This record gives sequence, C-alpha cells and structure tokens, in this order.
Amino acid sequence: MKLRSLFWMCAAGLLLTSCADETVEPIDTTVNQAEGLTTVKLVVPSNSSFVKVVYPTADGTNTVNVPVSLDGNYSERYGVSAITTGAITLASPVSTTVNIYDEQGNKLALNVPVAATEGNATGVTMLPEDAVANYVDSDANQTFSHSSGVAMFDDSWPLTYTQDEDYNDVVIDYDIETKYVDMSVIPDQAYREQVKVVMHLRTVGGEYPRTAGLYLESLDTKYIKDMSATLTLHNENKADAEKMGVTYDVDLSGEHPVIIFDNLQWLMSEEAKTATYTKNGQTWYMNPRDPSKLTIDHNDLPYTDIAANTFYNVNPGIVNTGGSLLTLTVIFKGTDRNLLSPEEGQAQIDHFINATMDVNKQNFFIGCYNRVLKRSFEIHMKGYDPTPAYTTYDSENALGVGKDASTTYCAKDGSVYGFKVPVLTRHAYEKKSFRKAYPEYQAWFESNGGSNADWYLHPDEYSNAVCCWW
Repeated sequence: MKLRSLFWMCAAGLLLTSCADETVEPIDTTVNQAEGLTTVKLVVPSNSSFVKVVYPTADGTNTVNVPVSLDGNYSERYGVSAITTGAITLASPVSTTVNIYDEQGNKLALNVPVAATEGNATGVTMLPEDAVANYVDSDANQTFSHSSGVAMFDDSWPLTYTQDEDYNDVVIDYDIETKYVDMSVIPDQAYREQVKVVMHLRTVGGEYPRTAGLYLESLDTKYIKDMSATLTLHNENKADAEKMGVTYDVDLSGEHPVIIFDNLQWLMSEEAKTATYTKNGQTWYMNPRDPSKLTIDHNDLPYTDIAANTFYNVNPGIVNTGGSLLTLTVIFKGTDRNLLSPEEGQAQIDHFINATMDVNKQNFFIGCYNRVLKRSFEIHMKGYDPTPAYTTYDSENALGVGKDASTTYCAKDGSVYGFKVPVLTRHAYEKKSFRKAYPEYQAWFESNGGSNADWYLHPDEYSNAVCCWW
C-alpha cells in the first residue's frame, strides 16, 4: 500500500529500551537524513500507543497520530510513567518542521526539520485520512483503541473520472476497536482481548456495486485464532437482517482478513421494496419507493421520479432516517496471553493495537460489475492496492480516461474514486456533486489538500444537496 497525506509516516519500526526517569521532558532531537527520510529519536511514556505529529498547513496546523510499538510487557508498565526511547521515520512532500507530542499532549520534540522527500506525490490531490478519528480510552483495567470514520465511493472507475461526483454509490460508516487488559491486575480477563470491526451500510447509490468491504492490511491472520461475524439491523436485530438479501463473508485465507458486505444489488430489487423489519414495535420497509411507507425527513425535498429510481438512501423523501442500517460486526481474537510468553503476548497485543491506530492500512473498497465492460472489478481509494483476489487491475486501469501512472486509483487530474471522512459526515443526494454540497471541497481539491482541509465540516445547508445527519 502507498501512503497518502500532506505529511505521512514511513516504516515506523521502533527499537525501544526502558529508562528509569519518571517525567516526560522535551529533549534535543537527533535527526538523521538517509535516502530522503528523516529519522527522529524520541523518548515517550512507556504506556503510550501512539505519538502526535503536528505539521503546518495553509490554514494552520494538522495532526497525525503515529502508532508506536513499545518493548517489554504492558502488564509491568500499565499506568506507570516510565520512559521509553526510540525512533520514528518521517517523510514529507515539502520541506517543513513538525512538533511531536505524546497522547496527553506533553512535548516530546519541537521544530523537527523534515526535508522534502524526492519523488513523493506532488501535484496530486491529498486525502484527509489524518482527520479520521483514532483515539484511546479506558474503563477500569481495560483499554480501548479506536479508529472511526465514513468511507464514500463513486463507481465510475475505470471508464470515466467520476460520473456525477456524488460519492454516494456506496457509503459505509465504520468503527474498528481493539480491547486489551492490564495483565498485572486482571490476567484472568485476557480472553476478552479482541479486535472488533463494525460496518454500517448507509447507502447504495449506483447500479454497479455488488460488494463493499475492508481489506485490513494492519492485521495479520497469523495472529487470529478465532473469528465470529454477525449481520444485524443496526446493532440489535439479527433475525430480520437475516431475512434480507444482503449477505457477508470474512476471508481469512490470505495474509490479512477481507471483510465483505455481499449481494448489494438486492437492495435495488422488487423484493427489497416490500421487505420489512421491526424497530421499536413499528414496521419499517427496507428500501421503499413509496414515501408514504417511510418517515420522511423534514429537510428533504419532494422527489418526483420515485418509481424510476431504485437506489438506497440517496433520494430526497425516501431516506431511511429513522430506521436501521444493515450492520456487519466481526470479532477477531488471538491466543489468550496467559498461554504465551511475555514477549509473544506483547507482540500480539501490539499488533492488535496497530490494527486500529494505523488508519493508512484500513483499505476499504467496493466490488462492481460494469455492464458496459461486462466484467467485475474492485474500486479502492487513492494509493491503495487491490485485494489479492483482484488480479486484473492493470488491464482495467488502462481503459477509459488517463490515469496517474504512479498512483493507484487516481486520474491524471487528481480525481479520486473514494475517500474517508470523520464519523457523521453527511453524504450527498443522488446526482448532487460534492462541489455543490460542500463549497470548500473545490478549493481543497485544487490546492492538492493544502487548504480547506476541513471542507467536510461545512456543507451548504441551502443547496438541497446534502442528506441528513447520521
């Protein structure tokens, strides 16, 4: 996978050793330039799972959370302010300086010079993945690391740029969580440790999508000893969800798991039009084309061609604002750490934590069937690689419009076919361009991500282009 953002991290392999200090103080940073990369030596609290790197943008600053892998045993260090030393490797498309902090905002290194890395992406659109939330919280002797966001896709690759640029052909809300315990206090609860992936299917607004999935490149299947998966309507209604035509699959045969919503075309079928489920004692229709069968959001506009349109949750007047979304919950568990050596147990839990904290390896995609090409293909976000199952990317990428030869799933003008934005970001209605729904999107696009990085926070409420809050 290739990494995308105005300021990105490369090969952050940490070699860390314990120190006796008990306070975090800013230190002089040792910066080594090699092959255009900047290696920075740091000291961080030994119970930190990431550091914050703050870098300048045209509008101020932005922050990237960089996962760290610490030596030793969490059970010996939980809640202790011992210091750990190590190094991270940084790269940037432009020369700049950055500030680095620990999870609590303590200064680790200020004004670190990072030279421009030769050959890095310039003149192409940056994606706001660094705005996707990843955070850590705790409850008693359990700790939870999360990354959450919304994945939005257009299904026009490879023949055109973006057909209508509404990015609602598939929209998925997601949360990825790792739960781990303090082994020094509750070792008998180690069996609860897990990586949980929850994906809500918000829209299917195109005729081509057949699947929607996540290739979780930051989780190696060799650490997975047990897996369970459940399809529900939102998080509670399993029986009604199983009556619907959308199915799922979790493939553990490769190096990394592939999680898939399957048979999305069912949502446009006549059966989906009349399929019902129960919520709060009321009957709801899965994908009605008759607005009288659905609670209509008061901000929506009348839609005059309901009978001709079969898409799901993208047309004014027939958006399922009060109902439930199909939800796929997958839980991965490793070996109980009581059965492993301290080193093996630490390697496993560090790996699970990284699965949530490294947002650049959460590779969302859609699988489509193009009736013009009469073939199936995958669409990923800019810079991501296809899954191992999709082997004809090069031949498909050569079709249609000119592509960026150095960047996957990107047109020469920087057009992309999917991106991630923070939780609750509203999607656009059918045939409503993001350039209209979000007026600052154009400036962000044309500046290659250098300005208006928070365009998704400022929809045009009067454009009648954006759907309800979710």
